[in-house]
Amino acid sequence: MGKFQTLLAPLKRKLFLEVFMQRLIRFEMAASVIGLAVVLLSKIFFMPDAMKIVFLIFGAAFILAAVYAIVKRPKLQETAAAADALGGQERMITAVELLQKMEPSKMERMAIEDGIAIGTQIDFSKTYRMRVPKKLLQWMMLFIILIMATGFLPSPREEKAELYAKAKLEQVERVIKDVEKDEELTTQEKKLLQKEMKGLSKELKRVSSKEAGETAVQKTQQEMKRLEKDSVSKDLKQLAQEFAKQEITAPLAEAAEKGDAKAIEQAMAKLQEQLQQLTKEQLAALGKQMSAAAAQMSDEDMAKALQQLSEALAKGEISSELLEQLKGQMTAQSAQNAELRKALQNANKSLGESNGQQSGEGQGQGEGQGQGQGQGQGQGEGQGQGQGQGEGQGGSGNGRGTGHIDSEEIFTRNAAEKADYDTQVGGTKNEGGDSSLTQQQTIGEAGERLPYDEVFYSYQNDAMKALDEQNTPYGMRQLVSDYFSTLEK
Repeated sequence: MGKFQTLLAPLKRKLFLEVFMQRLIRFEMAASVIGLAVVLLSKIFFMPDAMKIVFLIFGAAFILAAVYAIVKRPKLQETAAAADALGGQERMITAVELLQKMEPSKMERMAIEDGIAIGTQIDFSKTYRMRVPKKLLQWMMLFIILIMATGFLPSPREEKAELYAKAKLEQVERVIKDVEKDEELTTQEKKLLQKEMKGLSKELKRVSSKEAGETAVQKTQQEMKRLEKDSVSKDLKQLAQEFAKQEITAPLAEAAEKGDAKAIEQAMAKLQEQLQQLTKEQLAALGKQMSAAAAQMSDEDMAKALQQLSEALAKGEISSELLEQLKGQMTAQSAQNAELRKALQNANKSLGESNGQQSGEGQGQGEGQGQGQGQGQGQGEGQGQGQGQGEGQGGSGNGRGTGHIDSEEIFTRNAAEKADYDTQVGGTKNEGGDSSLTQQQTIGEAGERLPYDEVFYSYQNDAMKALDEQNTPYGMRQLVSDYFSTLEK
């Protein structure tokens, strides 16, 4: 049996190839029709992965053809029958049947040897001509050509989206290269940043409008901002939450939350100056805050520094040495993941370069005059007309003006509605000689006016937290931060 199978093996392989080619052409023909439909649809509706889908369809057709050919591969009897049709004169199929017997007779053995002799004399593989559906093959080639030609048709993607995505993809590539060159980053940190950039790159290639591209960039920037905040040590986050409760420690809270060593040093220096102006009662209250913060620390050295400072403040003492000790602990913890935060900030700035936010300095002055006239009649009802004129002159840019006046006072946050504030609108006399008067008292809690420095940071913190909670572009967030920094001066 082994020798006989060897003789028929080349023909068997050719028969298998024939089945595969026939099915491949049929499946690929179907794939080319579907592929052409996909490409045509992509020219009506933006489909960023249209060509990838077409390649997947053709690949699936190839796999299906191969699976079918394996399942339907020719058996030995079918191969022998094909050989008989090529000149075997039924001797090949006869030999196959006789070889299946356990003990063939002398005459049967002679018939088997005769079949082997015929197989040796005739090369059935060369004699056999494969049958291929030529017309179907031609149609398949035509559809493939149509797919390639259709690919050159204009895309429905907006031109603005194309330009925006191209510019941003270049920025993404620069960020990826900068991250790869940064020797201060660990391998894991590099992978984290590259993952975000590659995810953004994938999104930018898919967007159909500039607005969608901007949203994708903003989403990535927000995610990197979250990673930046998450990289700050747990103790600094706890300190930020505790210090944010009082105006005097609010700048230190903001610096701790960012893990910014330089900002921590500046905030601590300012705190040391302000402590000189506090009463013993106020120092004691601040000491309680420090003690509460110490209880939440996981780092023993940090907890010890806070507790010692708390005890000194409780006695009404201001210790520069203890303040320096606390600053040292905070700056030491800010060094954790500092390089990662720096890389995230640089990536965010790079992505925000062409967002239309430009910084500038300028000063502006304006003057205006207005006149108004109005008529009112009845309680709470009236009609009015007004005219006004104004003129102003100012510089260009985002404009950094002066900060605030020393000893200036502003309302606390709970006075935003100006509760108990009475308003009244007087009208002109009517024909009967009477005039109307409308009075209204606003709702809300009564606020109070406090020194600027005592209220400023609550406004700043509320504004920055609101930006963090919203999908705000990084550049705009930085603009607001710079604005408050200007007011602080």
